[in-house]
Amino acid sequence: MRRRRRPHQGGTGALNRPPVELGSVHRGCGVSTMRLASAIAFVLATVLGAMPGHAQTRVALVISNGGYQNAPVLPNPTNDASGIAASPERLGFSVRRVINGIFDHMRRALRDFAPQARGREMAVVYFAGHGMEIAGENWLIPVDAELKMDIAANHEATAPLCAAEEQALKPKDSFKECAQCPEMVVVPAGSFTMGSPDSEEGRVEEEGPQHRVTFGKAFGVGKFAVTFEEWDACVADGGCNGYKPSDEGWGRGRRPAINVSWDDARAYVGWLSRKTGKTYRLLSEAEREYVTRAGTTTPFWWGASISTQQANYNGNYTYGTEAKGVSRRQTVPVDSFQPNPWGLYQVHGNVWEWTEDCWHDNYSGAPSDGSAWTSGGCSDRVLRGGAWYFYPWLLRAAFRLWNSTDSRDNVVGFRLGRTLIP
Repeated sequence: MRRRRRPHQGGTGALNRPPVELGSVHRGCGVSTMRLASAIAFVLATVLGAMPGHAQTRVALVISNGGYQNAPVLPNPTNDASGIAASPERLGFSVRRVINGIFDHMRRALRDFAPQARGREMAVVYFAGHGMEIAGENWLIPVDAELKMDIAANHEATAPLCAAEEQALKPKDSFKECAQCPEMVVVPAGSFTMGSPDSEEGRVEEEGPQHRVTFGKAFGVGKFAVTFEEWDACVADGGCNGYKPSDEGWGRGRRPAINVSWDDARAYVGWLSRKTGKTYRLLSEAEREYVTRAGTTTPFWWGASISTQQANYNGNYTYGTEAKGVSRRQTVPVDSFQPNPWGLYQVHGNVWEWTEDCWHDNYSGAPSDGSAWTSGGCSDRVLRGGAWYFYPWLLRAAFRLWNSTDSRDNVVGFRLGRTLIP
């Protein structure tokens, strides 16, 4: 990587390694009438690979939904749940059960099941409950879904929002505009003090002067950093200049896309904007700090100390009152750790995230409306958030870093912004 100067120990500057890691939105814009079928039960996946059978090589996920909150209750799935699960157990399956699963529980169960299924002799998902067919695709319905004719909840929607839908969005609502699109969260309009006070541990001069920034309207933010599976979908669709970044052998899927430059991130933004017809973009530096803090004023959204149970960083070093922790020496999946108060994951640590802003040594003359600061020399752009390899004090909400727009590194990824109709 090219650097204009050597940053001081633990200070801001070019990317430089230390010496050693929902609210629901109803849709109503001409969505096709959904056909509701009761008590459907079907196998979604069966034999995934052939390998010699031995103990615990067969796994099953059994989801039995009957206690629907906004649709007719189905007695059989929950009454028969034990019997349904017992059948594969008698055949030597290791079975996980989900009874009356809400959306978050079902999604987590399916995501957790995927790595368990890899390399097994047989893997089966069995579902009993309400289902829908939309445009020839079958959908499993969680018990907390709000089902109405010609209306689909935002969890099931995979089409670009129409104007009426955008205008109906409220803070903390989430939406996806295509099957491969990142999930976005609406953050509220408001004001905050950007930068850090002189008294904050680890503060450097580039984090000042503190100044007030006001966002006049809500905007969308990626719930997670863009993942490898989302990046790879771009490449498969002919976008992202065909570039397939290395995952360093750590795995792709739900891990953050790394080894992507600012130029690469902009290529992804361009592809997604063309695909959806919507204004996707990188976050401004002010937006990135605003959504990191989520209404808080401490170095981290949860307080003034940090542990490796809260974020992914080099646990050989400490900040605040916490003890040393683990040093994972690689990225972790983007939904690891707890989200902040606005529902955003890993705003501290795991990977640095590119922003739209050009680098400036301080905030003198910075915009007060939250827009990106793109005047001056822009061969270097701002990074925020900290990463798996770095000291904990570099994960603070106010800390700033820069790197050249063509640099690719395994500690850098990006998160999306989305301009919304007011």
